[in-house]
Amino acid sequence: GATPTFSNKNSQIKLDDKECAKATLEIIGNVDWTIEGLPNWLQVSQSKGTGSAKVTLTTLSANVTGSDRKAEFKVLNSVTGSTTVTVTQTSLTLTFELSATSLTLSGSGNSSGVFTITTNTDFSISGVPNWLELSQIEGKTTAVIKVKALSENPTTTARTATLTINSLAVGKTTIMITQPGAKPFLSVEEE
Repeated sequence: GATPTFSNKNSQIKLDDKECAKATLEIIGNVDWTIEGLPNWLQVSQSKGTGSAKVTLTTLSANVTGSDRKAEFKVLNSVTGSTTVTVTQTSLTLTFELSATSLTLSGSGNSSGVFTITTNTDFSISGVPNWLELSQIEGKTTAVIKVKALSENPTTTARTATLTINSLAVGKTTIMITQPGAKPFLSVEEE
C-alpha cells in the first residue's frame, strides 16, 4: 500500500475583521483527519475527511474587540498525531462620532431634537431622566437618536440632563440635553 502521508500547507491563517471572512486550509495526504478545538467565532466547511482537502474557514462574527484575536486548533491524523493551526482575525478599526455635545429643546412638552451617533460598534446610553424619552438607548451601528421632552419644564430655570454614551471605541462620552424654563409671568387681579 501507499505510505501514509499528511501535511497542511498553511499553519498560520489570517482572516480579516468582518463577519463571514473566509480563508482556506489546505490539507495534503492520504489518511483520515479530524479538526478539533475550533474557537466559537470560527466554523469550517468540513471537520473530518480522508485524504487531501481544501477546508474553508469562515468567521461567525466581526472582531470588534479592538485587538486581533488569535486561536489555535488541531488537525488530528495518524501520521503526525496532530498538527496545530494558528488562526488570527484582525480587529475592526473602531469608530465613534457624536454629532453634538449638547442639544437644546424648546420649553414645551413634546418638544424634540435629534443627535447622531456614527459608529461601527455597540453603544449604550444611560442617565436618561424621567422627563426625557429617547428613540433608542442602545445599538450596534450608526443611529439617529430622537430626544423628546415628555413634559413642559414647570420651573423658570432651565433643566439639564447629562446622558452618558458607552462605546468600545471611545469608552464614555457625554451629551447635555437642556430644556429652557417657562417664561416668568405675573398676573394681578383687581377686586
